[in-house]
Amino acid sequence: CHSWPSRLYFGCVNAALSGGSTTIADSRAILRGLSPSTLRLFEEKGVTYVRNLHGGTGATIGKSWQRTFETEVKADVEAYCKEGHIQYEWKADGGLRLVQTRPATAVHPRSGEKVWFNQLEQFHPSSNPPAVYMAIKEIYGDTPFDMPQYACFGDGSPISEEMLAEVRAVMAGQTVAFPWQNGDFMIIDNMLTAHGRSPFTGPRKILVSMTS
Repeated sequence: CHSWPSRLYFGCVNAALSGGSTTIADSRAILRGLSPSTLRLFEEKGVTYVRNLHGGTGATIGKSWQRTFETEVKADVEAYCKEGHIQYEWKADGGLRLVQTRPATAVHPRSGEKVWFNQLEQFHPSSNPPAVYMAIKEIYGDTPFDMPQYACFGDGSPISEEMLAEVRAVMAGQTVAFPWQNGDFMIIDNMLTAHGRSPFTGPRKILVSMTS
């Protein structure tokens, strides 16, 4: 996003039977853990995110643009994209392609600290299980911008598998798990702390609120 919440508030209504921890990591430590050459490339080029949302008909993969934006009105989608500086393209099959380029790092407005601040490891198709990733590459290998989700450098060049592995390894090394119990409450600074979720079994309900 071109703007984001500064605080995230989590509250546990129903902890999962097993798993379901919220994973957190210090975004400053992630930045410090990356090799200088990797960090330099990302800071020079930024990250481009691509999403291809289907139109709700035919053979579909992933979400439709209607479900994603919770509207059937294309003009509403276009207004959102223009406000968020997102390039959009209505495709001949009724789908929608979204492309946005953002910095890979950011500076915290109060502390002045630089942080690793992007979602490239989530958007890149290698985040899928190996068999799924191989299938996606076989289908879209020559046209990565047609993949359901894709991430590359801001100039359109691909991010190498080795570099993706480095980023994920550094993030994993800084990640700790917060195992929920009913009634738990957690507040995080959205820029200083990256967050995620581990797999779980059984019903799970975690409420989330965001503030600027």
